[in-house]
Amino acid sequence: MKIALTGGTPETASALRDVIGNWASDNLPETEISIYRGGNQMLRQMVPGRYDLTFISSVMPDMRGIELVEKLWERTPATSCVFIASDESLMPEALNCHAFDYLVRPLGQEQIFQVLSDLRERLPQAAPFFRYTCDRRACHMMFHDLIYARSDGHYIELHSRSEGTCRIRMTMKELQERLRGDERFFLINKGILVNMGHILSMYGGFCVMDDAKRSLLPISVRRSPRLKEQWHRYIYQSLRRERSDGPLSRTVDF
Repeated sequence: MKIALTGGTPETASALRDVIGNWASDNLPETEISIYRGGNQMLRQMVPGRYDLTFISSVMPDMRGIELVEKLWERTPATSCVFIASDESLMPEALNCHAFDYLVRPLGQEQIFQVLSDLRERLPQAAPFFRYTCDRRACHMMFHDLIYARSDGHYIELHSRSEGTCRIRMTMKELQERLRGDERFFLINKGILVNMGHILSMYGGFCVMDDAKRSLLPISVRRSPRLKEQWHRYIYQSLRRERSDGPLSRTVDF
């Protein structure tokens, strides 16, 4: 989700950014937040569709906040606007300009969280992620970023594009539960879980992964027919979703 904050004082904008950031860390880690001092600055720099949501203060140095809501509706109607004011006197105007919500100061954290949750329900499905702890740090990883995982006793090695390799205390069963049955993940052997979106090829009883090392992961003989079937189905469905007609460089040879 991409969010813009416009108007208000630097202190209130910073405080609002922190509240949104707290919500995003638990719900949409890839949320981006931009701050604009006034309406003209925002109008000069933004392009239609750039933001999913804008929080607009009635207090601005260069124009009335309600004027910015109106201009945004004309230029980028897909962007939802939340108007923030000191009382309800501007509510009819804001709603007439198709404001997504109207909030009265002082703002509570729960109010902001509710607005963000309501908007999330209207957006296309966000990319899923799971949480884990590594080196005493709370971390998250997008499903699409995980290449494969290999269990080692009570630990698991996660291999991903962004984080490389990290070793965490977790069982394979716990990891699969956190992945919530996502169709792209397949247990190819005892203790080895792969993301089918990162398989380059299969041959000789191995999966060739698309990490830097081109890792070879052994496939269980018993599971290979089902993996082959599911991987073919996954490729077919991926091709249907792709907008381009470029071929996928994947081969299968059992």
